[in-house]
Amino acid sequence: MSKMYTLVRKDLPWSIRTVQACHSVAEFILNEKTEWDNGTMVVLGVKNEKELLKWISELCGVGHPYQAFIEPDLGNQTTAVTFVGVPEPLQEDICFLPLL
Repeated sequence: MSKMYTLVRKDLPWSIRTVQACHSVAEFILNEKTEWDNGTMVVLGVKNEKELLKWISELCGVGHPYQAFIEPDLGNQTTAVTFVGVPEPLQEDICFLPLL
């Protein structure tokens, strides 16, 4: 079974990171058809919004389903993204992201 991945910005305070990850997962479950069955979840950190948007762009570029979360209380900043499985072109890069 595929793992669920959530990438969260490390430039946010810890308490906000946690909430944003939860929002992103909830949005993914509500909006995407997925084979994920409440198995393994991996939460990784990205440096900032710019790096997060790069990952989103790459997921979009290979047509991989994802759900980004945009936080209205933070000026509509993108704070996290969730997806299931890692597409082949991104498998090497994801290994370098730190666990959160």
